[in-house]
Amino acid sequence: MKYLHAVLLLYRSDKPITEKNLIKVLSSVGIEADLSKVKVLVDTMDGVDIEKALKTKRLVKVPVKAKFKQIMEKPKEKKKEEETGLGKLFG
Repeated sequence: MKYLHAVLLLYRSDKPITEKNLIKVLSSVGIEADLSKVKVLVDTMDGVDIEKALKTKRLVKVPVKAKFKQIMEKPKEKKKEEETGLGKLFG
């Protein structure tokens, strides 16, 4: 959601939704941007009429949204595996 909020901030500020601008917004609030997530989101938003999407409450298409969600969840899965591995060493 942080990434989508950053997109909306750029949109409301009349700034282009680019990788560079998205990274600037995220870093300004202390969020270290994942470049792969930024790239997918910027590519996803290309050609989207944000005003219309906000009115219909569908900012991204379902298949793209699912792919973005999958990418967003990947680091969490790796972290759980690492914790399990360390738990075995010290448990």
